[in-house]
This record gives sequence, C-alpha cells and structure tokens, in this order.
Amino acid sequence: MGTLLLIVVLVVAWSVANPSRVGGSAGTWLSLAFLAGVVWAVFLFLFACSAVARTGFGAASVHPAAPPVLATFLVWAFAVTARLPSGPTPIAYVLLIGGPATVTAIAWWEVHRLRTRFGVRLRGG
Repeated sequence: MGTLLLIVVLVVAWSVANPSRVGGSAGTWLSLAFLAGVVWAVFLFLFACSAVARTGFGAASVHPAAPPVLATFLVWAFAVTARLPSGPTPIAYVLLIGGPATVTAIAWWEVHRLRTRFGVRLRGG
C-alpha cells in the first residue's frame, strides 16, 4: 500500500513541481528523477506482490485452519465497520450481510473438510 501511495505522491509532486518551469537541464533532470522514482516504485510493487502472494498469505503454515478462521474474522469485522449500502433497506442489508455469510459458510465447509478428511482440529493443528 505504501508503494502505491508513493507512486501517487510522485506523480502529484511532479505535476505540482512542474519541471518545465525550471527550464534547461535542471527541469529535464528533475523530470527524469521523478520518472525513475515512479518506474522503481511500480517494479517494487509488482515484485512485492508476487512475494506476498507466496509467503505473506501463508497462514496455513501456522495452522491448517488459520486461513478460513482469519478470513471469517476479517470479513465480519469489515461488515461491522462498513456503512450500509445505498438502495432499498432490505437489499442493503442483504448486500451487507450476504458477503460475510457466504465467506463464513465456505470457511465452515473448509474446516469441516479439514476435520473429516485430514483429522485437523482447531485446537490440535
């Protein structure tokens, strides 16, 4: 997230600083510095995404049931803190509760399969 923010900050800073006003080679070098920063940040973001996808989401290495339990907790925490969507009230509540309920059902199914097929208990690991 910080890298994405850095890209936005660099682009905004470049447009605010407007190196063309500086003129001469200083403006060119300033534009190249901003461009190098943006390119570096984009590549950092892309390579970091692949590393996070491989290792950062490895909650299953802690406990096999950690991913579904963590997903359930996070989705309900987001639903509690989110505002009610706009639209008719019954549909808004369905939209607000439907996503977390679906994630909870899938997580329950995953924990059930871990317990029945692999003997994994929430307390045993």
